[in-house]
Parts: sequence; C-alpha cells; structure tokens
Amino acid sequence: MYSAKDSFSQMSSHQARVTRSPNHMWAISWAMTMARVWRSVSVTAER
Repeated sequence: MYSAKDSFSQMSSHQARVTRSPNHMWAISWAMTMARVWRSVSVTAER
C-alpha cells in the first residue's frame, strides 16, 4: 500500500512538471521574441 502511494505521488509530480514545462518554454520564447521586437523598434526610433 505504501509503495503504491509513493509511486503514485512521484508520477503525479512528474506529470505536473511535464505539463508545466511547455508553458514555461512558450513563455521564454515569447519573452525573447518580444525583446527582439522591442529592440528593433527602439533602434528604428533612434534613427
């Protein structure tokens, strides 16, 4: 009973990490894209 509960909690925490990961990656790529756009906009505004 104990080992089954342990493996289940490990599995659920692993699942939570896996489901959270794509959102994390999307947020990073979105932030990098916005930073690139903002940089190009500020450079264009300086000229």
